[in-house]
Amino acid sequence: MFKKTLAAVAVLGAFAGSAMAANVTLYGVVDNALNYTYLKAGSAESKDTYGMKSGAAAGNRWGLKGQEELGNGLVAGFQLESGFTSDDGRSAQDNRLFGRVASLYLKGGFGTLAVGHDGALVSGLGSVSYIYQYAAFGTGWGSTVGAQGLYNFGVQDRADNAVTYITPDFGGLKLYAQYSFQTAGQELPDSGDNTRYAALGAQYIAGPFSTGLVVDNLFKPTDADDQFTVSYGASYDFGVAKVMGMAQYGDHMDAFGSNTDVLGKGVKLFKGDLKGWNLGLGATAPLAGGTFYGQVNYVAVKNDVTDKKLDGYGLGLGYGYPLSKRTTVFTYGGYGQFKDKAADVKTKIGEVGLGLTHKF
Repeated sequence: MFKKTLAAVAVLGAFAGSAMAANVTLYGVVDNALNYTYLKAGSAESKDTYGMKSGAAAGNRWGLKGQEELGNGLVAGFQLESGFTSDDGRSAQDNRLFGRVASLYLKGGFGTLAVGHDGALVSGLGSVSYIYQYAAFGTGWGSTVGAQGLYNFGVQDRADNAVTYITPDFGGLKLYAQYSFQTAGQELPDSGDNTRYAALGAQYIAGPFSTGLVVDNLFKPTDADDQFTVSYGASYDFGVAKVMGMAQYGDHMDAFGSNTDVLGKGVKLFKGDLKGWNLGLGATAPLAGGTFYGQVNYVAVKNDVTDKKLDGYGLGLGYGYPLSKRTTVFTYGGYGQFKDKAADVKTKIGEVGLGLTHKF
């Protein structure tokens, strides 16, 4: 910790000429994998791709965080987090310096109030979201293995101009509220011209049991319908294994999953004004000195404009073995199959990978 604090102070000095912040920490993750993907859409020839995958198990990042005791139980703090791709060294999040998180907060007996750029409450990203704790692979592990890549709905990943409030812990229960005045850019004077985001959530933890709920809405500035989702998850740690499940309902969605354009190969599974639901069931367990991950997913959606229907399922398996407290070698494999019911066309997707994660 002492070395990391000194390094963080040096970085701050490069930005500001001097650094007098208390308790500042430099941290980060570097993650890369060798990856193979398989794709077959309908009667077309299959496509096989070999290469590197940056951030296969965890998003690459470096960041600064710190806080100051103000007295009377009040704490002021900040978090600045920058994303990058480890295979070519480029900045991520549209080349923003702190595209993952840029947040300032106050914390005390009243709870926590944070303002700035942060992950949306439903996203599983940033410093305030929690709902993907109920998916075995979280938001990572390849493009097809986890729930987020090809199955879950997300009205927003990160939001600019966001205000987030978290209540104190009431016997294991915390309540969340978040509002973004403009999700992707500078606020416009007329709030009706902004794309806004609002979410309410709750999480309850009692020993080995945990459950969480998020209800959110994306307000669009045009005549298009607002996007709406309900996300619920629960888990129980039995010691020998932690079992978890996550379910979502979405209405007026633009797409499902972060890889609707499947693995960047131009095959559009399903886009448009969508309504549907998805379900993920998974588990993690200690195994041979490491951790085993497994999850099954199902999604069913309907395009309200074209009346087309699609459903799909998938299976993901993974294993991580710690080489040290900060370095983990991991492997994963996944398979998914989707069917456009109207066209009677199936899309099959497979993926395997082997990689290394280092945290500092």
